[in-house]
Amino acid sequence: RLGVYNQSTVSVSGVNVDYVSMTVYYTNSLGIIESQTSSPAVLSYPNPSADILNIEIKNNFKIENVLVYDVTGRKVLEQKENAAQLNIQSLEKGIYQLLITSEGKSYPGKFVKE
Repeated sequence: RLGVYNQSTVSVSGVNVDYVSMTVYYTNSLGIIESQTSSPAVLSYPNPSADILNIEIKNNFKIENVLVYDVTGRKVLEQKENAAQLNIQSLEKGIYQLLITSEGKSYPGKFVKE
């Protein structure tokens, strides 16, 4: 086994959020190298998406607020109610950052709008 530890900081509109991911490489019984990654707490799908983006947080915490920022750091969308599903049809194609609030903590994420 070989573990690779990555700590990342996402800065969204002046707010820094840290998260950690760990990739473990190991050889299975056939001698094939495989990897297993522990992902950040946020899961957004389908990604890329054209209309509806579903958001989940590990441990099934209730999502209280979702902020969406474009690549320039400009807030382009905020949703407080029914925040587990975002209608992103009005957004232009591109890459967007998410900042999700749940249980008093902030979680980063990102998605691609096609």
